[in-house]
Amino acid sequence: MRQENLVKSAAQSKTGHTPVRRGASIALAVAVMFGGLTACGLDGPATEAPAPVDGSATAPQTLPQESEEPQSNTEPASKPATEPASNESGDLKGLFTEALKVYKKFQTRQLEMETRDKNPENPDWLEKYTTGGFYDDMLTQIKKNNEHKYRLADDAVTKTETRVQPLPKPNHKDALVTLQTCTDMSKVNVVEKGTGKPIKEGAIVMSILEMKRVDGSLKIFKSKSGTVPKCPF
Repeated sequence: MRQENLVKSAAQSKTGHTPVRRGASIALAVAVMFGGLTACGLDGPATEAPAPVDGSATAPQTLPQESEEPQSNTEPASKPATEPASNESGDLKGLFTEALKVYKKFQTRQLEMETRDKNPENPDWLEKYTTGGFYDDMLTQIKKNNEHKYRLADDAVTKTETRVQPLPKPNHKDALVTLQTCTDMSKVNVVEKGTGKPIKEGAIVMSILEMKRVDGSLKIFKSKSGTVPKCPF
C-alpha cells in the first residue's frame, strides 16, 4: 500500500518505515499492517523495517500467485518466475531454489491462516517451515491473532504479490541462506471478523528472513520486517 494510505503508528520512523518487533514480525501480516500496535500482538521492543541489502549478484524472483487451496496434505506448487543469475554456482542455485520453495509454502500457509477468524494454536505445517525463536514467536502471534478483531480478506492469497531475492551471502552467522522479500498487499483488505466489513487497505512489507537446515530441511529461524512505501528491488 502507498504510504498515504497507511495507518501510521506513533512510533513510525523518520524514514517512513514502520517499526515492528524482531523475530516474528513477519508472522502476522495483519499485525504488521496495523503498524506495530500491541493489540495486534506486537508488544515488546520495536525495530525499524530492515534496510534493503545489495543483492545485485542474484536475480529477484516474483512468486506466482496461487488461489487458496482446501486443507490437505498436499503442498502448494512453488515455481520461481525466473532462473537465478548465471554467475551463481550450481550449489548456490540449488540452495536458493530450495529456499524459495520453502518460503513460498510458508507464505501460502500463513496467508491462508490469516483469512480465517480462528486457527489452531499450533498448526501442523508450522514446524515444517520454522524453528527456534521464530517458531516460538509464531505460536504466540497465532494465539493473539485468534483474539484479535480483524483478519485478511478471503482473496488475500491471490491478491498478494511477492518479490524474493536470495542474498549472495548469509546475513546472519547461523544462517545457511538469507532471503530478502517484498510483499505487496496493497490490494488486500483487512476486514472485521464475523462481518467481513473492510477496515483498511493492506501494506507493502519488507522482510529479511534467515534460514538454516534442521534435520535435513531448510527452516526460517529469524526475521525482521516492517512496512515500506514501495518495494526497493
